[in-house]
Amino acid sequence: MTMPMAVVIAGVLIAGSVLYGSHDNYDDHDSHDDDVKVVEVSTGPSIEELTKKVEELTKKIEAQPTAAKPAEPAGPTKEQLSEVLALTDDDRIRGNKDAAITIVEYSDMECPFCKRFHDSMKEAMTRYDGQVNWVFRHFPLSFHGPNAVAAAQGTECAYELGGEEKYVAFLDGWFDQSGMNGKALGDKTIYDFAVEVGLDKIAFTECLDSDKYKAVIESTMKAASTIGVRGTPASFIIHTKSGEVKQLSGARPLDDTTANGQKIPGFSRDIDAFLAK
Repeated sequence: MTMPMAVVIAGVLIAGSVLYGSHDNYDDHDSHDDDVKVVEVSTGPSIEELTKKVEELTKKIEAQPTAAKPAEPAGPTKEQLSEVLALTDDDRIRGNKDAAITIVEYSDMECPFCKRFHDSMKEAMTRYDGQVNWVFRHFPLSFHGPNAVAAAQGTECAYELGGEEKYVAFLDGWFDQSGMNGKALGDKTIYDFAVEVGLDKIAFTECLDSDKYKAVIESTMKAASTIGVRGTPASFIIHTKSGEVKQLSGARPLDDTTANGQKIPGFSRDIDAFLAK
């Protein structure tokens, strides 16, 4: 029970007392003085008594323990980030493997915001050549349909069949040509696209249709969810020497920019800060 409820109770009790005490010699027809009879009427508890009872009730309510406010979920610990973001044999490292900065990106190849961030990342790789490497991890969102999953698996098949060169050609080419939001390449099939980037169609078809990379992608997504990844793009800038991590959410530009009158900080400032350490 809360304080407002105590006030309501007080009002009800006092109103009841007033109503009960006002029931005197009521008659529904005309009376003459010589017909009046004396009737004893109980007036109930006094206002002072009711007030005292309300005060006692209020003290009891205030003495009751209040429910604790639910604690907000804590973010991932440094240890969790270190474990999940650690590079594995399944990662495709783009750029200098010994770079001072590693950027791990969780992305969906049918996500329009990922397309925008992909362009920013290519710009970063050019500007910070040799100082930054880029690890692209798949996180295809269910509402982008099967084309997002197929593109993710197709990229891995491209790496298997053609190494880093074909992997980059497939990844960049998809972002350049896809209509995004599950629309993929329109009338062009993923198999035709594989041929376009220089892959053998039969070998690519066999690889993609086998779903051999499905489990790896699902495992990557599951691990990412433990460090708070829910949407794409979600990226982490890692200072390789100290292990310090800076998380980026959304399609951040490389440099500071203004959109709709709002200043959006670029992630080049985070890279520069780590390089200065």
